[in-house]
Amino acid sequence: MLGAVVAVAACSSSTATDASVEMLWVGETADGSLASGTLEARVAFEQISDGIDIQIGDGVVETGEQWNAAAHSAAATALLMSGSPASGIRLQVEASDTIDGPSAGGLIGVAALADLWGVQIQGRSSMTGTISPNGAIGPVAGVPEKLRAAKAAGITTVLLPEANRAAFDPREGTTVDVASFAVDLGIEVVFVSSLLEAGAVLIGPEGPLQTAPGWVVPELAADIAAGSAREVVAVRARLAALEVDEPVFSGQLRVADALRTLLQQRLDEASSSGDPVRNHAELMAVERDVLAWNASSAALRIAMEEGNAAAVQRLRDLAGALIDQSTTALVEVSATPHDSVETWIALVDVAEFAADAFEIGHGVLGVLDQQAVGLDQIARISTELADATYDVEHMVPLALSVARGVGQIPIDEATGDDVTRLVALLDAAVVANIELLDVTARGEGLSIDPAE
Repeated sequence: MLGAVVAVAACSSSTATDASVEMLWVGETADGSLASGTLEARVAFEQISDGIDIQIGDGVVETGEQWNAAAHSAAATALLMSGSPASGIRLQVEASDTIDGPSAGGLIGVAALADLWGVQIQGRSSMTGTISPNGAIGPVAGVPEKLRAAKAAGITTVLLPEANRAAFDPREGTTVDVASFAVDLGIEVVFVSSLLEAGAVLIGPEGPLQTAPGWVVPELAADIAAGSAREVVAVRARLAALEVDEPVFSGQLRVADALRTLLQQRLDEASSSGDPVRNHAELMAVERDVLAWNASSAALRIAMEEGNAAAVQRLRDLAGALIDQSTTALVEVSATPHDSVETWIALVDVAEFAADAFEIGHGVLGVLDQQAVGLDQIARISTELADATYDVEHMVPLALSVARGVGQIPIDEATGDDVTRLVALLDAAVVANIELLDVTARGEGLSIDPAE
């Protein structure tokens, strides 16, 4: 198979125990020209007597370490977010031919969710996006070419990461507005930022995500809805005072205008939605996008006006502040009483947000210490820091308030086994995510001790 291959998966029908996905690869030939094709991948769910088992590959087809790590992390993250029992599960992920690249991670995660829930993936849809340990869907390369490959395969809807609203098209040598580019191809695009958001689209009305998640007991679902209704007011107030910064480059004007339109649209709809949970999520997604755009614009403006060194120093300061904030959040999580199963599980989620932000802050400092960065990296890193800072400043306090407000099943002898099984599931996720982190770090020239 070709080098520098990046995967995007297109959905086909699945059964309750076996999901087939058609992956579209995009890469370069020996003479440097673009090429693309399709490969099949399979995600199979099997009940076993005990424990959690995640197997990547069939021992015959050679898949690259980036694809393996992303698939492993996707399967583990899907297990954590599915509400499935924390034991007695095996997930097997295989590819039909040699492939590498992390960008099928999000789709593999959705396929695993569908298998675990016993529902089907919607036909003639596709998705590209990396997956992070907290379920976030990250940006990928080659989006225009992937959309062309999707059209050639007869796919009509493609899910893309929020960060890929604009993308460079090597065939034309220009940066394109992805939504407009897709319309010209006759493809509908849906931008997503998380695994569960992607699952709600690709799995459709059969999945638990169309209402409250299936593992939330009814009493808690009502509490979550009420809390989200209150949060809608808070987020709407922040959005009303938020402005979209002017772009640094003229080619970015359409992106800025699109963000302004989306911001106003969500503000107009904020008070009319009958679903406070979904409305809350949409408002926060818009706020996150605008803050990330503004952070990128600010860093680029400093680089253009004062030089790259000044912009890099700003990134160092932001990374240091993020590390301090996430450390404080982790201390607060550890000090929160947890005498119920629900509170314990919720605190694990809070700690994950804070730990991811801590990791991102240190990762950015590592990159800045070891290599010179250009304008594209300055923009990407500032966006990454803004996203992680949003998690620490907004998601962590919100999740902590939920964690402190739930708690119906006391941790005792009867529930101790359940907690033990959940710990086993978390261990499986840790193994997968350490592998993903290690591959990512080596790809960026960093050296990370997994024990840390």
